[in-house]
Amino acid sequence: MDSSPTQPKPISRDEISSGALSRQRRARLLVQRILERLQAPQWPAAEPDDPLARQLAGVRRRASAPLPTLQAGDLLEAPERWLDLLPTEPLLRAEVLVQLQQRVGLQPNEAAALQRLAAPRTRRWIPWRPTFQLQTPAAWPVGVKLGGVMLLFSLVPALLVGNVGSWLAEGQAEQALKKQLQGIAATVAGRLDENLSEYGKLMLYLASNPAVIRMAGASAGERQQLEPEVLGLLDRLQASHADAAFIYLIDRTGRCFASSDRKLIGHDYSFRTYVQKGLRQEAYMSGIYYPVSTTNPRATVSIARPIREGRTVVGVAVVGTYSLAESKALDLKTGLTALVLEHDGVIASSNDSRLAMGILGPDDGQAEARRRRISRNDGIDQGQRFRRLLTYHPVSAPLQPLLASTEAGVGAGAIDGQEVVAAWQPLDAYGAKAVVMESQQEQRQAIRAVQQRVMLLTSLLGLLATGGAVVASRRISRPLRSLTQAAAQLETDQPVEEEQLSAVIRRKDDLGVLGRQLLQAARESLKRQASLRAQVAALHIKVDQKQRDRDVAVIVDSEFFGAMKAAAAQLRAQRQRPRLDAVAPAPPIDRNAPPDAPRP
Repeated sequence: MDSSPTQPKPISRDEISSGALSRQRRARLLVQRILERLQAPQWPAAEPDDPLARQLAGVRRRASAPLPTLQAGDLLEAPERWLDLLPTEPLLRAEVLVQLQQRVGLQPNEAAALQRLAAPRTRRWIPWRPTFQLQTPAAWPVGVKLGGVMLLFSLVPALLVGNVGSWLAEGQAEQALKKQLQGIAATVAGRLDENLSEYGKLMLYLASNPAVIRMAGASAGERQQLEPEVLGLLDRLQASHADAAFIYLIDRTGRCFASSDRKLIGHDYSFRTYVQKGLRQEAYMSGIYYPVSTTNPRATVSIARPIREGRTVVGVAVVGTYSLAESKALDLKTGLTALVLEHDGVIASSNDSRLAMGILGPDDGQAEARRRRISRNDGIDQGQRFRRLLTYHPVSAPLQPLLASTEAGVGAGAIDGQEVVAAWQPLDAYGAKAVVMESQQEQRQAIRAVQQRVMLLTSLLGLLATGGAVVASRRISRPLRSLTQAAAQLETDQPVEEEQLSAVIRRKDDLGVLGRQLLQAARESLKRQASLRAQVAALHIKVDQKQRDRDVAVIVDSEFFGAMKAAAAQLRAQRQRPRLDAVAPAPPIDRNAPPDAPRP
């Protein structure tokens, strides 16, 4: 490898015209100053104010040994010692950095670190960063520790109470919703009982009417005389009960002898179960059915009561009503399903058209057989009960107590595969029960709404606790931070301003006492520093005067100065000699000569 020195690059016309050459020279001067600053034992280096002292300092610097080579750490680990010397001009700044990198000999990674350190600082938004290390909790400020403890003892209990409250609210909301369903079911059952008992009172009034009793036990001729009065009574009762399908009277043979619907007079109804029950002196209410006659195709319930003349049954009073199948008591708010369930599982009425006139039963292999037996039941008459097969709605095992229970209850399960919560209440006047159902999804939404309210309240409490902890921490940490900064300034011999501790020294607690003591210590430190500065200044003047005298003596005693002094003396002698030669010496004066003799 050729070890000859590298030839300097020739200077181009562009460098001369653009001022790059001058920039390189200025950059070399700045680099030299940076290196001198880094090698100075003290920083910042004191610049003498006396011009002679600056000249002598320059002589000593140039006469001293060359600066030793710096290491990368000397440059990168103390940026505060030389960054202020960098110029603001971008091109000159870049040139200084390039020359500084060449002089020190940095590696690529070290050069990149140097560029980052020397990058111009711009005012921009910087995310908050803690001034303490998170890995060392022991070194955290007292305010941070206190705020963390306060936050821990305020927020954690709030969150714990919120979670427990949410869990308790879930159970309480579930129980409350079930009780609410039970209350609604009891209300529906009460309305249905009231409606059906009204018809029971109607049958009691009709069966105890004297004209009806006389007509039921009279002969054919006597009935003709009583018929206008009895038919008029039936018409008035029919008109006063809009949901009554028919009202008619049956004699002991099972034949109709009076009716609000004249087409029924003369028909034999002895095969009807309610007629047979009435003739045996029993009040009876049938299950829901579709009448065989085409005059009333609507689902009907028949109520029968025996007509007695003394202790002898002379006939049966019957009313057919479809109020149960079309009861207004089942009109509930959206989201609730209400139905009347008979003892055999038949849904006598419902506000859901998909369930009306259907059958609820267990979800097993006998569903189809049960469906056919109930649809063609001959418990009411010898013919078909409904004249068609009803729809079957399977009930899951957890909800099957609804089918057989004779007491009020509540449960959760599935009907037709849909999860529901059901509450039921038996009817007093009818062998059936009122059922109110709500989707479990609706209940979950209601429970979630309760939980959300609880969590919202907990979150608000947590935010209030957090805010209180932050405010308290700031109120405590702010004076501590002021005291810490003042102590750091006092430690580094920097002046502590009274305004910095004004908020602390006004406090009445121990922090105020500490702040006042620290301010007094700072004032005493300033007095001691001023005294020391005066003493050091006096010593500095003496030392500088002695050093100046020694430096002047060194210069005066040097051979060069002696030679220059001799040359100056010789030059002065040469300049004075011609003037002495041009002037002749005056002759001596003869004191014995007469006064009038001429003088030389």
